[in-house]
Amino acid sequence: MNSLDALSQLNPLREPSAISWWPPAIGWWVIFCLVIILMSILLFALFRRYKKQSYRRHAIFALDKLLLESSSQAEYDPFPSKVNVLLKTVALKAYDKKEIATLYGTNWLNFLKLAPGCENSQVSNFVLELYQPEESSFTRNEIYSFARTWIKMHK
Repeated sequence: MNSLDALSQLNPLREPSAISWWPPAIGWWVIFCLVIILMSILLFALFRRYKKQSYRRHAIFALDKLLLESSSQAEYDPFPSKVNVLLKTVALKAYDKKEIATLYGTNWLNFLKLAPGCENSQVSNFVLELYQPEESSFTRNEIYSFARTWIKMHK
């Protein structure tokens, strides 16, 4: 028998099947689980932050509502007084109640100026003009702008 004849009688070579991507190796399962855990922690932290900051959103909504209210009395506009009450309420929610509840006048003004973006604002002086007989020297929009900045930036 000829050696060429023997080779021709052999079946053709079979290629091995392609390597499947499923199931992945254990390393990929570990990475997948770590990503799921990290994403869960991140979502939980974001949710907690969202819930914790809800008082700011409510305060800004109330401030917007106050701005839209028109003054029914011609001689006195209660807007500055209502904004001051709103700022005090927000401060009581965000800070130690014992410290905030006793602040008034110049101490309250200095506290309001501690927030970033409010340090050099002269509009914060509206709190000193609340109980004076003459009308406030600041417009509603100036007071609104200051209060909105303070609510967003405090602490």
